[in-house]
Amino acid sequence: MASIWDWLGNRADMTFNGTRAVEEKRRKEEEAERLRLIEAQRLADLEAQQQTYMDDAYVDDLYRRDRATTASAIDVGRQNMVSDMTQPSRIVTEQPSSYIDDRAGPLRESDPILVVEDEEVETAPSPMAYVLTGEAYSDPSAAAPAETKENKSNAFWDFLGLQDQEDRKRWSNGMMRAGGAILSGNDPDVWRNIGRGFTAYGEAGDTYDKTAQERALSQQRIDAGKRTLDEADRKKAIQAEISSIIQAAGPDGLNVAQRQRVAALQAELGDYTAANSILGNTTGDTASIKEYQYAVKNGFKGTYVDWETRKSKGVGSTDLQRNLDRINEERVASGKPAMTMEDYQAEQNRIASDGKFYEKVGTNNADLFKAYTEEGHNARTDLANIEVLDTALKETPGGFTNLVIQGANNWGLGEMVSNNASSVQVASAMIDKLVPQQRPPGSGAASDADMRLFKGSLPQLQGTPEGNALIVASMRGLANYKQQLGQIAARANSFEISQSDALKMMQALPDPLEEFKRWNKEQSTRKGNSNESLGGPVLNPNSSNLPAHLRKRG
Repeated sequence: MASIWDWLGNRADMTFNGTRAVEEKRRKEEEAERLRLIEAQRLADLEAQQQTYMDDAYVDDLYRRDRATTASAIDVGRQNMVSDMTQPSRIVTEQPSSYIDDRAGPLRESDPILVVEDEEVETAPSPMAYVLTGEAYSDPSAAAPAETKENKSNAFWDFLGLQDQEDRKRWSNGMMRAGGAILSGNDPDVWRNIGRGFTAYGEAGDTYDKTAQERALSQQRIDAGKRTLDEADRKKAIQAEISSIIQAAGPDGLNVAQRQRVAALQAELGDYTAANSILGNTTGDTASIKEYQYAVKNGFKGTYVDWETRKSKGVGSTDLQRNLDRINEERVASGKPAMTMEDYQAEQNRIASDGKFYEKVGTNNADLFKAYTEEGHNARTDLANIEVLDTALKETPGGFTNLVIQGANNWGLGEMVSNNASSVQVASAMIDKLVPQQRPPGSGAASDADMRLFKGSLPQLQGTPEGNALIVASMRGLANYKQQLGQIAARANSFEISQSDALKMMQALPDPLEEFKRWNKEQSTRKGNSNESLGGPVLNPNSSNLPAHLRKRG
């Protein structure tokens, strides 16, 4: 008997105080962990330092590239300003002015940076050209002396190598900033003041380059805006002229000269289909006139000129109007009435609204399928845990006995109390493992009360075998249902099936608890009719009475 008490004392000493070997092992593990953390911190610091070096090198490279790009842009803008593209100088020649105006090609102004002459003019005088133009012929030997250009050279600027006005302004601005920084330094260290001056000079140069670039870009935007306005005014003038010609023709239609003029104007607008139609004497069949006639039938008050003016003031030159014209041509060709701009815009708005709706639905479905796929993968692990828990619970006596065995396990006496101590220990561990999984994803931190509620939804060690079997069966059914949803969602994500087919298949899945509820109701009715005790037969997951998806697999 003394040996038993000695053994119990040793067990208590090991439980509460530990042994020297355990303490020594623990100290060694702590020392190894501390050394590992120190080494990991050293490696992390080294990696961060290397990354800092790489980032600095990358920033320096970007800075040099930006400086080179800015210098190139300023050089191009400076050349454009010097060339004075808006008013190019006339070609120096001895030919008559009428001949020059006729032969000299127009300058291409679509690109403000590039100026190209389409044709070179012969500089040698031609007597026949003077005869054709009627201008007086002058002897080339008595030509006027060459115009002398103003010499803007300066010895100081030549010494510095600054021939351009912009370079001179940049240098002057930088020197003023540098001098101000040196004088305002008020530092006894001369070299430090000089360093401030160099820094101020560099900053002034960067600021001046940026300002010059912004000024050049602003001027280019202004020029582009002017060209856009000029093009819009030109199109409005052409449309107004076409409207006036059609209005002047009256009910008799256009004559040959009027048709040719309207066709030329349509071609100038780029509408070659309308130009060919007018030249083919099919003016009455054009979509524009059909649209005007349809508008009159629907209550439009005004002439054809008013209709064209209304279109030109609205969306006549937009892609929407061009699309409507093309659609109306097809509708008129097939015998259908032309659409008004109001109806066409309403239809386009409906299409745009439907597109946004379907885009939003598609995004939501993608998120839903992604969540289902992740839950399906997790369900495989849940099923394995449920099977382990089910097996362990079946090998325990259940009820209060399980609590006694669990208490003995906490003191290391489980094997002395019962042969089922290992099963109770496994069941308790699996329940603790499944508790965090009951928390809904994204619900944040759970309180102790929440964790108790989650644990209450799982089988209990002190519960009856029948109740635990029912809970395990329902958990297995829900896990199988999630796994099936995940499989369908994975097929949709891999484009094996469409979204609509996937949703139909998901909706066709049976309720994971519907058959179980019906089976449970039948069992309760059978127990009530037979006056069986509350502790009826234990639920067998392999029973044929259970639905297929609630039975134990494997």
